[in-house]
Amino acid sequence: MDAPSIRRVGEDGASFGEEFSDAQDTSRRSAVTHILVIDDNRAVSSALGVMLAHEELDVSIAHDGATGIAAFGSTAFDLIMVDMFMPGLDGAEIIKVIRGRNSTIPIIAMTGFAGRGLATGEDNVLALAVELGATCTLEKPLNRPETMRAVISCLGLTSATTATRQPPRLSHVAESQPDAQSRAALVER
Repeated sequence: MDAPSIRRVGEDGASFGEEFSDAQDTSRRSAVTHILVIDDNRAVSSALGVMLAHEELDVSIAHDGATGIAAFGSTAFDLIMVDMFMPGLDGAEIIKVIRGRNSTIPIIAMTGFAGRGLATGEDNVLALAVELGATCTLEKPLNRPETMRAVISCLGLTSATTATRQPPRLSHVAESQPDAQSRAALVER
């Protein structure tokens, strides 16, 4: 089995090149589960990406909400994992946008500050995430068994399902720092 690749992907889905790993021929790949991780904490998103890739799942990582929404609009994903506290668009806004475009895709909301409220005044951010349409929630620090149970549950996968998949890809979505007007346009789409 080939090692998972890590590549940077722009908002339009074009590859910027691989950071490391063996090149792989994707023309012969069967359909795989593709997960979008939206988290501004690079250590968390990278660890999560490696954890998921180890389970033979394809992963794209966006380090801000605007980039994550753009990636969601240009690529088919099977699951979205979103941090609730990020600069710019926070997880609540991202969930609203995603639910406005797709009512069925599973969303896992994550935070290391479960008791902290958002600017909206909501006291329990994970309860708000569920109200907005998150399928399930995870508290950080993430641990492998709990994270994989959530992913498998949201996707309806079994270990046998993931064992027959092709080698995964791990990609980073190019970052963008839109101004307030561009952020508002992303949310309105």
